[in-house]
Amino acid sequence: MKQKVTRRNVLRILTFFFVFSSLIAFSILPSTVAWKNIYLPLISRLWPGEPDFRSLLLITEIMYDPIGHEPGHEWIELYNRGYESISLANHRIGDSETAGDLEGMYYFPKGTIIIPGQVIIIANQASLFSQNYRFAPDFEFTDSQESVPNMVKDKSWASGNVNLNNGGDEILLIDQEGVLLDVISWGDSTHAFSPSIPLVGEGHSLERKPADYDGNQAVDWSDQSEPQPGKVDLISPTPTATITATYPSPSCENAAISISEVMYDAGGVPDPRGEWFELFNWGDISIDLGCLIIGDEEMVGGGEGMMAFPLGSTILPGEVAVIANQSEIFYSIFGFNP
Repeated sequence: MKQKVTRRNVLRILTFFFVFSSLIAFSILPSTVAWKNIYLPLISRLWPGEPDFRSLLLITEIMYDPIGHEPGHEWIELYNRGYESISLANHRIGDSETAGDLEGMYYFPKGTIIIPGQVIIIANQASLFSQNYRFAPDFEFTDSQESVPNMVKDKSWASGNVNLNNGGDEILLIDQEGVLLDVISWGDSTHAFSPSIPLVGEGHSLERKPADYDGNQAVDWSDQSEPQPGKVDLISPTPTATITATYPSPSCENAAISISEVMYDAGGVPDPRGEWFELFNWGDISIDLGCLIIGDEEMVGGGEGMMAFPLGSTILPGEVAVIANQSEIFYSIFGFNP
């Protein structure tokens, strides 16, 4: 176990006074100043904001409470869920949530690339990982196996080592521009989620299921009693819908609404994640969608899917509504949310 030391509050106070003083300075500048030549500091490089949940690079599994030596047996798994290779040059990963603290933040070795669908593993000590799983990881934090490349410590960010706290900690993945690509927290750390991911038993891992989905929720993660580093689970849980109507259901009588477009084969995107369909209100009044259910099950009691709209959902005259299987995939293709 380690004792976490952070300077978060100090940094927040310094950031507040810097921004406050900058605003005062701007307010007294004459109106003739060429504003295009005035720039605010790039604070995000020292203080990562909200993660970019459209990121194609995700943390997919971690071992923070291994059986045996700690942190030697710890490891982290990453996955490229996209369709293009990603250069990891100047990307960083570690458990240091605040620049300047005593935890660890590391760069990937120069020239590192992760190809589409590839899984990479960063072990604390490659020699111990190899003993446990009978294959070598891709990188290691501590030099223990000559054939495995070492991660490079970012001493400008943090002065310590990656040593995952069993009672609660976090892992951050940051790109070359300082953008927070992904973050996970568990136990008594609420850095990523509140409430956080529940603790798992010794020798268990935390696994993202499915590995290509980032819902920004603790429920994206599962307790894996038999960790399998290097393998990812892309199977989505079967959606279920239970409709309990204790209120008068709105009527769809005379509703001028039609299915106007369907994507059943997204091409290159595994089914059903890239599927979507579109509804169009061609009438002159708003329609309460609470009167509808929609899906691909043609018989009551069948094994396919039928879903109800959230309470209060409406579609205005002339409006189009898009229902996607997974909003993240839809956004990555079309650039807007369904």
